[in-house]
Amino acid sequence: QVEPEGYCRFALIPDGVVTAAAGPCWDGYVQVGMKKKNGKMVPNCVPADSAAAQEFAASRRAPKKDRIYGSKKNPKGSASGGKKIVFSQKTENSLRKKVEEHNKNAKPGRKATLPMLKAVYRRGSGAFSSSHRPGKTRDQWAMARVNAFLKLLRSGSPANPNYKQDNDLLPKAHPKSSKAEASMMQHELMQVALKSVDEYGSPEHAIYSMAEYSGLGYEVIPALRGAWLRGVRDGDVPFNRAYELATKLYMSKDADLLPKKRKMLGGDK
Repeated sequence: QVEPEGYCRFALIPDGVVTAAAGPCWDGYVQVGMKKKNGKMVPNCVPADSAAAQEFAASRRAPKKDRIYGSKKNPKGSASGGKKIVFSQKTENSLRKKVEEHNKNAKPGRKATLPMLKAVYRRGSGAFSSSHRPGKTRDQWAMARVNAFLKLLRSGSPANPNYKQDNDLLPKAHPKSSKAEASMMQHELMQVALKSVDEYGSPEHAIYSMAEYSGLGYEVIPALRGAWLRGVRDGDVPFNRAYELATKLYMSKDADLLPKKRKMLGGDK
């Protein structure tokens, strides 16, 4: 069926790629979203075998157990004033290595920083809840977003033309940069504060925030889930049980759930 703009009605075919019966795209191309052209939104046609088409076709919403939702009650910036987010040693080392390798041959205005990649990683980790490729873990999905960002930073253009979510993190001199002068500083100083139980959209969202607050990184999430379940089993308030573990850590009654103590990395350098 032809729409008013002259394009055909779209349908979702079995392999998951959006296309059209009579085709708004040439043979060998598929539609991946829309793009703006001459002031109008038109189909964004990409080669059927391109990375963008494959990624679009393969992505799906995370299962309910892996979804994390923010609270609609919290005003913007309400998380400031808490502890600085700490990444696991493995994740931080990986991000540091990516910064070093990228900057070896980076042009002026195209250099990466650790805070920059941390911001991209955290966004990717959060995006995992709404859509991710089957078989990918949250860490793998977040790292894939970091790699996409580095490609954009290095070449000036993203592999997927629809990838614009992190343009505000690009250096001001980058042609795709959309950030204000102070925007990068906000992400460099990302902080998280714990809130009351009714301010979280779900138990998983609360646990995710507790992990960030704990200073042990996302690897402590299984321990916090365990404390939550112990609270259910013992007749305690599950939120309070996990909260105590996140705040008292090795001094809490559920300290046995935590990973063995290790020397934490210092601040960003």
